Amino acid sequence: MGNAEPRGAIYEKVKEGYDSGLFEVGIHGYSGGTTYDTLDYETQLQRFKFANGKLTRLLGSPSQLFVPPLGKLNADTIRAMADSNPPIKASFQPETKARTRHRTRVQAELMYDTGRGIVEISDVNGIRIYTIFATTFLTRGSWL
Repeated sequence: MGNAEPRGAIYEKVKEGYDSGLFEVGIHGYSGGTTYDTLDYETQLQRFKFANGKLTRLLGSPSQLFVPPLGKLNADTIRAMADSNPPIKASFQPETKARTRHRTRVQAELMYDTGRGIVEISDVNGIRIYTIFATTFLTRGSWL
């Protein structure tokens, strides 16, 4: 919601949709334009805390979903997601980023092909993190 604040038109519509269960709200970062693959663990953990603090102030609850800016994350991102309070349990990635981004230190325990996409499950200190590769192509090959 960017800089949306209570009583603004964007905020009111998002709150209405969220409260009615029309959609789930996710984190897309905290400071514009920075990709998470360039940040260390502590910085990522702090950004998740700030983002979820803002969502809690605005909507009454934190998010357990993360959509990394430009689809970029690393092993520290997966660890920070698990160590967040509450844990961020799902990340969404474009299919083209599949299986290359956080393998160096966090190995997915399970990879499952649903026939429509791939889901990886990582275990970080007993917290399961789901990475969902969600790419849909239009007839002309554009991203949806």
